[in-house]
Amino acid sequence: MDADGVLLRVSEFWAESLGYTPDEMVGQNVVDFLTEESREFALSTVFPQFFRDDQIKEVEYEFRHKDGSSVAVVVSAIVLRDDEGNFVRTFAIAFDHTGTKRAQALLNQYQRSETVGQLVGVVAHEFIN
Repeated sequence: MDADGVLLRVSEFWAESLGYTPDEMVGQNVVDFLTEESREFALSTVFPQFFRDDQIKEVEYEFRHKDGSSVAVVVSAIVLRDDEGNFVRTFAIAFDHTGTKRAQALLNQYQRSETVGQLVGVVAHEFIN
């Protein structure tokens, strides 16, 4: 992307992951593909830090798939500068984190169910006594 967040190039794989073609994404601002909450986080927090430090590591975002669903993503990126230190463009790598998020949610649900089961067992034991 350029200094304004406009996508200059998008891999075929990443575009397809979001339900688009690269041509549909190139020329658009990257924040247009984020959920509202992620867009606010990017503009208020991540972008200022990114352009100050010339890098971000493992920032979590929620992208919007073309069908409207959310895609959990972890992004790491660097700013590329010329020999005089002028901004040229950025280079980013994004990993689809959706499966990991689903597994974490299921694990949390299981742990809550297990805790409730233990509590019910204690209450039943105390009631019997």
